[in-house]
Amino acid sequence: MKSLITFLFLCLIQMTTMGQSTNNPSWDLTTSSSLGQSFHYNAPVRFIVCIEGCPVRDQRPGFFQNYQLNLFKNLSPRHSLGVGFGYSEYRFPTTYYDILLGPGDENYFERNRILPFFTYTLVYNYKFLLRENYNLSIQPSFLLEQYHETDYVPYAPKWPMSAAIDVQYRKKLFQNFNLLAGAHFRSSITRYNEKVFFSEHYPFAYAISFGFTQSW
Repeated sequence: MKSLITFLFLCLIQMTTMGQSTNNPSWDLTTSSSLGQSFHYNAPVRFIVCIEGCPVRDQRPGFFQNYQLNLFKNLSPRHSLGVGFGYSEYRFPTTYYDILLGPGDENYFERNRILPFFTYTLVYNYKFLLRENYNLSIQPSFLLEQYHETDYVPYAPKWPMSAAIDVQYRKKLFQNFNLLAGAHFRSSITRYNEKVFFSEHYPFAYAISFGFTQSW
């Protein structure tokens, strides 16, 4: 619910800029959502600490979602540079053995580990195909991330970092208002947990994305 409210709020911000368009826009405001699968290198990772120990039995890829608002300055018809703010979640369904109950496959418990965080983004956009009513672009970006409301926080670095790349198709709907669709890949470039108690956690995700762009 929080993620849906966040996305609707970003859309509302963007709608307030409609009507401010010009024939030669120098700014783009983009609202986008990405939905896909979250994974991690070095699986499995323990996301909880049990005093008596809780060995991981199984860990599986889970749902990934990202909601993003980016503001771009157009440097030329093909090149633009932007900054952004967003909200993302990685999920990892995990099965733990409960050693307090003794041996046996039936003695385990399930946890859906959810890692939510705010993202602060620096992004570059290059339009490698330009047409009158549509274009194709590639967007490499760098993300600083901050954990939000999770029991994983005490074991997380203060500012974990990721790199991402998007390939986007932009279709003109109205003057200076465009529909976006594309593919998103994100990978951690620093460890997402402290080394103490855990194996190292380096998450990554694949997703499809969609959104809108308003220019002025």
